[in-house]
Amino acid sequence: DIDRIVDELGNVPAVMVDAMLQALRPLQKSAGRMSLLDNVGNDEFVKAHYRFERWTSDPVPLAGEVARQLYKHFLRDNKFIQSSFEVKGEKADLKNITCPFLHVAAVHDHIVPSDASKDLIDAVGSTDKLEVVVKGGHVSLVAGGNAVYRLWPQLVDWLSARSC
Repeated sequence: DIDRIVDELGNVPAVMVDAMLQALRPLQKSAGRMSLLDNVGNDEFVKAHYRFERWTSDPVPLAGEVARQLYKHFLRDNKFIQSSFEVKGEKADLKNITCPFLHVAAVHDHIVPSDASKDLIDAVGSTDKLEVVVKGGHVSLVAGGNAVYRLWPQLVDWLSARSC
């Protein structure tokens, strides 16, 4: 109950955020350790593994009202895609986004599954819009070892074509 958590605690504690993320993929840590064992002779893999472990082991609390709004408006009621989300009393209609728009999704994203965000590109009003779906997960999409080959060149091309 998000209201009870926020009302009682003021925010969502880091340990709770971490537990929720781990619940999405309960075997992820074990799989990561098995992968580490399989690649113990690969120094670059080992370094990258421990960097990622350090980063994911340092969660931060989520501000209470942000958590409440994210859950209610975005997850439960889907107000963003329905253009019924309000900012300072005004509806935030995605059709009003007319600037160039790039939507990037990852095939194996367990936090924002690509199927969950696929309607976004059609909801945006821009005539200059592109959806890029690449192999990878939520973090590996941008920061993984293959991001430099899979996503970054597409970002460079898209941004370069729209730069002064």
